[in-house]
This record gives sequence, C-alpha cells and structure tokens, in this order.
Amino acid sequence: MIDAMNQHYLKELDASIHTKLDIRIQDENIIEDYDLCTIYANLIKNAVEELTRAQTQDRMLLVQVHQGQYFLKILVENSIVEPRDIPLHEEGYTTKADQRKHGYGIQNVKEAVHKLHGTYDITTENQKYRVEITIPCGM
Repeated sequence: MIDAMNQHYLKELDASIHTKLDIRIQDENIIEDYDLCTIYANLIKNAVEELTRAQTQDRMLLVQVHQGQYFLKILVENSIVEPRDIPLHEEGYTTKADQRKHGYGIQNVKEAVHKLHGTYDITTENQKYRVEITIPCGM
C-alpha cells in the first residue's frame, strides 16, 4: 500500500527535487489500511503540495518508514517555501487559499495516531517541515 501511495503522489515531483525514500517494513498489516492511508497519504500529499509550490533550487523530500519489533516509525521531512510560524496545534490550519475546504489532513493524522496510542512531533526549522510519528505494534 505504501508503494502505491508513493507512486500516486510522488509522480507529481519533478526530477530536480532531491528525494530519498527509506522504506523498511515487513508487514503493512501491523495497522489497519484505513489508518495507514490516513496517516501516510496526508503526510505525503502535503509534502508534495509544498514542494510543487516552491521554486527554489535546493528542494528536498525525505521519507522514512521503519518497522521495528515494537514500533512503526514514520518520518516525512520536506523543504518549505519560506520560513514561517505555523500554528501546528491549531485545528483546521491550512496554507491553501480555499481555507474552508482544507485544513483537515493533519488533524486526521493526529486523530489516527492518537487512536493507535502513538505519538507525533511536528517541527519547522531551517526551511524544513518535519513530521515524526511513532506507533506501537507487535506487542
């Protein structure tokens, strides 16, 4: 499923964007497909949208999905257009022009992670947006 989402969303990126995918997962069934799609698709879609808005030379996308014995870790880091203060915990926040129809993706990610008893950390620093998610599994 992760491969299918990568193929769907990453095809929109041009070749000048430095993209690194590090997917090490043995069993995608460790969490429900719906939750995996909610979390992963929203993170990848947001990163791709931001990268296509940016027209700088040094755009980058780093995606890591690592399954350990007890945890599934997902990291998505991408360049952002410009440094800005993002109210990361404000429900419904969006950078998109049509604010009425957007701003639900990260909230849905947070709810799915919470439902799975996981943690998330969202930071912006050095013109990069970074989301780290840890979900317990295999217990």
